[in-house]
Amino acid sequence: MISSIDDSPLAVEQFVATGGKVCIFESNYSEMDKVINAKTDHLGASRDATEYLISQGHQHIAFLSTPFNRETRVKTLDGFRLALTSHNLPFSESDVMTVMYESEADDSLYELNAGRKLADKFMDARKKKPYTAIVAINDLIAYGIIQRLLEQGIRIPEDVSIISFDNIPYSALIHPPLTTMDMPARLLGQRACNLIVDSLGSNRDHNGITLSVSAELVIRKSVRAL
Repeated sequence: MISSIDDSPLAVEQFVATGGKVCIFESNYSEMDKVINAKTDHLGASRDATEYLISQGHQHIAFLSTPFNRETRVKTLDGFRLALTSHNLPFSESDVMTVMYESEADDSLYELNAGRKLADKFMDARKKKPYTAIVAINDLIAYGIIQRLLEQGIRIPEDVSIISFDNIPYSALIHPPLTTMDMPARLLGQRACNLIVDSLGSNRDHNGITLSVSAELVIRKSVRAL
């Protein structure tokens, strides 16, 4: 069971050629017909998150993310763009703000620190466009954004609303509690594992199957209606 950031399926193809059974989660390359493909609907989750902000009256929304070097982040941006255009709201590349690098910090706080840097970019952009809401690429990034905005006297959600993705356990505990999309990774893993076990036990071929699960909106206190 592989979660890969490789841009090529070569290593997986070599493993399958030796008789291995593989389930791939969220790969950076096209689906393969010799494996089980498992994924969360990132495009749909982002569309739903953005449409929730729009339903609350937000029309000027920024998208804050780490680099788009993973297919899941590209799909998340696509969902954001799709929601805006389907509601006849303008989309501009300037609405998308990213950090220029990605690394695993020694203190494991890379995403938190990246969120703080993204908040600085957002504050600069807000001088030119009256953003009232943020879509953050994940909860940890959102934590850093919230922390930095609060330090600068920007209230959440009174001044700026924020929504993100993952629904990790701390998201209900921070201040304000984070509105987020619950990405059901546990359920996806269970279904994938059941297929692999069944394939091993029965010698049946499940290759080419695509498993997909949808995200669920969890409404808390970080988004307000305008």
